[in-house]
Amino acid sequence: MVFKHDICKKKLHKDMQNIVRLIIGFVVLGASIAIFFTSFWGWGILGVFLSILVFVTYFFNENMLLAQWFLRKDNMPKAEAFLNKITNYEKTADQSSARLL
Repeated sequence: MVFKHDICKKKLHKDMQNIVRLIIGFVVLGASIAIFFTSFWGWGILGVFLSILVFVTYFFNENMLLAQWFLRKDNMPKAEAFLNKITNYEKTADQSSARLL
């Protein structure tokens, strides 16, 4: 039997993961901009790419991104494992497209 507070706890946990992911993305982006001002261009560009990766995983399901990566590499068992981790794919697609608008 699933109680309402268990469902709310799971939703709160998912929302907290997204908030922490955004905070990490903005911290890395801010640090990479600060590195640009200290003339370390290479490390700044790497930091920008890492922050872009963090922001992409906020908007899109990371299991879907990993499954697409393994599909490109023709590693079907690993792609299937990541696709099986997605429980409600329609809701995930609706949320990711709504966040982009």
